[in-house]
Amino acid sequence: MQDYPDDEGVQEIEKLLGPLSVDEASRINAAAGWVLPKSVVAKAMRCLDAPLSSLIDRQIVSSSEVMATVLPLLTASIRISSIEDKDLARVFEGEYRSFRRRRSLLLLNLESQVRLEELPWISAIEPWTGPDISSREAARAALVQATTLAIEKFPQTILPNKLIKELRALAGTAGLTLPLVDELAADIFMGAFSATFLAAAKEAARLLSGSLYERYYGLDYNLILALDDVKKSPFGTSTSPEFARLCQHLAGVDQSRAAGWSVARNGAIVEQSQILTTHNLAALCRSLDLCDVMRPRLPALASDCFKWICRRLQMQVPEWRAELQSIKNSAYAWRQMLFYLSLSDRSQLDSFIGWGEEYLKGQPEQFRQRFAPVMEGLILVASGGRFSFDGTHPSGGRRFLGWSIDRHFLRAQNIRAESES
Repeated sequence: MQDYPDDEGVQEIEKLLGPLSVDEASRINAAAGWVLPKSVVAKAMRCLDAPLSSLIDRQIVSSSEVMATVLPLLTASIRISSIEDKDLARVFEGEYRSFRRRRSLLLLNLESQVRLEELPWISAIEPWTGPDISSREAARAALVQATTLAIEKFPQTILPNKLIKELRALAGTAGLTLPLVDELAADIFMGAFSATFLAAAKEAARLLSGSLYERYYGLDYNLILALDDVKKSPFGTSTSPEFARLCQHLAGVDQSRAAGWSVARNGAIVEQSQILTTHNLAALCRSLDLCDVMRPRLPALASDCFKWICRRLQMQVPEWRAELQSIKNSAYAWRQMLFYLSLSDRSQLDSFIGWGEEYLKGQPEQFRQRFAPVMEGLILVASGGRFSFDGTHPSGGRRFLGWSIDRHFLRAQNIRAESES
């Protein structure tokens, strides 16, 4: 591979991975026909230059996080397609790739890292780097493809911040304004939400009003649609105080618990913001007209989430932090599952409930008993019932959330208990 550029992929990499030729073998003192070790082949395959869908199918791109590291290459090629000066295009492409490789930081007070277009040398060449009609169309097509692949290939995973950043870049090139929100860190959460969260919640309300999703989480989307309190914060970012208060209310954080600092309390509030906004699923599906396209796949996506949750919650974890992380990720996958089911028709939902009950019968008894309140809660809401405000029901069904101010009901008894707050 030494004859290939260091910063580019190899399209026909299989030709490089065959048995050693006589010349190759003589240079390294080996026998001709020697087969490369599987470990070497696996590492070399990471250099494959192929469509993103192919990289995912080959499991070279194995997660949405890895997908986020690959997507800037596609975005950069789209951005430079409208730059006539080839030297300028080469410089811009290199700058874009380098910028996307920088370390991502979460900042306090709704502040954000510098954006590409804010760099002085990028803003200076803006008149020559703006997208044309063809690049806008290509960016929209890439945005649709990337979103669809992320949802269909990794249905249980929320969109990571790095991927959201790249989707924003594609949307900007396509001339679209999408209210995409980042995942906030509970340990530095300052209690405020940008106006983008309210805009994203309104997108969810328009899509999911009256749905299983709204009933399951005890939401009032009419209230969300009526909110109109956006104002500038002291740090310059527009915020919605009423949206923040609603998240606090839904998290069950009263004034007696609002004093002091608690990561668990912050996490519960942040989780409610993700629930209200569907963490970008509604905004992307509505803006890109994906609902009808994805409808035939929705039951399968929900089933994939359910299987993943069952596997995840049965993994052996060494200590309480890993256990809480596992519960949180499982609850996020459950939320994704509910979103897919809420876009399905009634017959698909009924079929899923029946399949889920049968699937659970094949799980170990200990897990079935532990998970029973979650499944009972889903059946309850699917049949028209509702939880009380605290997410419980006399039938024993419970709302599945990832964060809990008190001890989470899904925690195993054999793992050493520690304070969660």
